[in-house]
Amino acid sequence: MERLETYGVFVFLAPGRTGLIHVSETGVDRGGDIKKAFPLGSDVEVIVLEVDPAGRRIQLSRKAVLEAGERREVREYAEQQDQAQPESFGSLADKLRAAMGPPKK
Repeated sequence: MERLETYGVFVFLAPGRTGLIHVSETGVDRGGDIKKAFPLGSDVEVIVLEVDPAGRRIQLSRKAVLEAGERREVREYAEQQDQAQPESFGSLADKLRAAMGPPKK
């Protein structure tokens, strides 16, 4: 993190290249403390949303990184739940028939 402004966070990408995380793309709730979420000099993982070579503007998003992580966690949890499901026990009628044995003549 390079610089903080009221409208967003400037992130150093490479020498001569700085990107902007607009305040709406920070992943910080409205009214939240952006200074705490983005301490000066800290590293931040972002996704590039748009590059405007003419204006040399690079729009970044931290929110997209967080959302992608949440989707991955939900998908992994669902897969674990599918694997943990026991096999079907069958119907109660099937269990009773098996317990009673073959019909008597």
